[in-house]
Amino acid sequence: TRAPSILSLLSLTAAIFLTCTNISFAQTGSSVMRDAAKRKQQLEQVRSAEMKLAADAEADAARKKSAADALAAEEATQAQNRAALANAQAEKEAQLARAAEAAKAEALLLAAKQKAAEAAAAVAANAQAERKIAAAIAAKTAATPRPVSEGTESRRLGDTANESRRLGDTATESRRLGDTANESRRSGDTANESRRLGDTANESRRLGDTANESRRTGDTATESASTLLTRFQPAGDGIVRDVQAKLEWMQADNGKDISWADAANFCASRNWNLPSQNQLLSVFVPNAKLTTPCGPVLCKTSPLFKLTSPYGFYWSSEASGAHEARYIALDFGTGYSSPRGNAMDLRALCVRKL
Repeated sequence: TRAPSILSLLSLTAAIFLTCTNISFAQTGSSVMRDAAKRKQQLEQVRSAEMKLAADAEADAARKKSAADALAAEEATQAQNRAALANAQAEKEAQLARAAEAAKAEALLLAAKQKAAEAAAAVAANAQAERKIAAAIAAKTAATPRPVSEGTESRRLGDTANESRRLGDTATESRRLGDTANESRRSGDTANESRRLGDTANESRRLGDTANESRRTGDTATESASTLLTRFQPAGDGIVRDVQAKLEWMQADNGKDISWADAANFCASRNWNLPSQNQLLSVFVPNAKLTTPCGPVLCKTSPLFKLTSPYGFYWSSEASGAHEARYIALDFGTGYSSPRGNAMDLRALCVRKL
């Protein structure tokens, strides 16, 4: 009976051990499962945190990119504004420079016009003195019996007076002298005529030997008129030929205000040239009595020319410095400089060689 009891005890002990072992294994498995679930939950939390961090990083990067783009756009706008401001400043400076050039050109033209007016006044005064001298000579001639040679000289001067009337210069004076001579010849009473012009004769004596001066002036006038009539000849098709200088000129200028570059183009487009200063001065006859109207002044050149410049200002082909060019005033043969872009009262008169 004792052996079975021990076996039973052993069986019971084994059963208890197995039971405890199973309980332990069950507890251990449950703990492992709990740990696994907890780790899974932690992993999910970590993953969720990582995803949130990644989203936050992307959002931060997007914000930074947007801020950088906005800053770049603002800098570009500021650069455009600075460029526009610089362009506006440059344009303002250019306008001021152009205004200064225009003011300078206007001042030059005003000075030239003033000189022209003064010169015209001097010419008028000289013409008045010449008329007095001519009247004194007429009086002395009428009072003194003249030989045949003086009659021949009188006829020569009469022819010159007629030529002057034909060309429109000193016409009134020539007619007055012609009428006086005819009146003297018709009346034959030279003594009375002498007394009538006695005051003029006294004035002539006060001014000196007016007879010699008048003859000298008459010879110069005749020579200048002859020069203008023989040297400059019409060649047809609106051309005036200078047989002395061997040049051909356009009879008419361009007809309106023109700048230096446009004047050169005007002549070149017609296979002509803008003249040099010397060529322009070659048509100027200093002692000319037969002159061509140029606005309020008289240009001392052939009446064959048709000139429209108000003050006889004509461009030459010669530059003056970097920004100016030379032009000639044909009333007194004076040279000036003007900005190349200036066109006021300036004309183009084209030339070419024979």
